[in-house]
Amino acid sequence: MISVEGGWMTGPVGALLDRMLAAIGETRDDVVVAGIALARPLTGRVPADAQDRLDDLARRLVTLVAPARLLLFGAEPCRALLGPDGQRGGLRTLNHDGLTCPTIATFHPRFLLERPLAKAETWRHLQLLIRDTTT
Repeated sequence: MISVEGGWMTGPVGALLDRMLAAIGETRDDVVVAGIALARPLTGRVPADAQDRLDDLARRLVTLVAPARLLLFGAEPCRALLGPDGQRGGLRTLNHDGLTCPTIATFHPRFLLERPLAKAETWRHLQLLIRDTTT
């Protein structure tokens, strides 16, 4: 887990993340929270020349952690782990390097703070993820 004190996923974004985790019965103590890049690029997008390396690191991290289920926030981790055609929404199964786990991609908490109407769609995404692992 990345330290909350380090400044990543803190403030209003972190508070929303904590509420989202609580809604699916988790806390930060129960999950691994990691980012594709160590810092948010000024443009909000990962630079194209770094994308392949960061995607590879994301795949390696998921293999090492071996999660029972995977929740991806934002477009970059979605593309890194589900491929260029990966989209938010529907429940998928991640198959990578011997790992198979239910995976769903949804909006990043920062995006949800900027566009609160997307919270309803994110709630549906979270429900799909927990329904798959509780039945």
